[in-house]
Amino acid sequence: MKFSGAIVSDPAARFELACAVAGMIAESGVQELSLVQDGCTTTLPTRTTDLPSLLNRGDLELSWAHGRIAIAQSRLTWEVGSESLHTALAALGPPRLQP
Repeated sequence: MKFSGAIVSDPAARFELACAVAGMIAESGVQELSLVQDGCTTTLPTRTTDLPSLLNRGDLELSWAHGRIAIAQSRLTWEVGSESLHTALAALGPPRLQP
């Protein structure tokens, strides 16, 4: 089962959002991510990648075996296989009606 959602956050708080999302990804046990940015895909190990700085850089998408997270400007969208990760992501901001 997949859980999806979206939030809009304050652009001034993007680094704080990036830190929170990075922590949630790490806590959910994701070992390897695929980064899609500017049409290029790169595989990254989560343990040795500075995820907060990466997530704060610009519009991008991270995907792994059981989910994906996209950040575009001040909008965070996700589709994940973990209900606990979904709940944690949703708690980061006010919900949007459509992801």
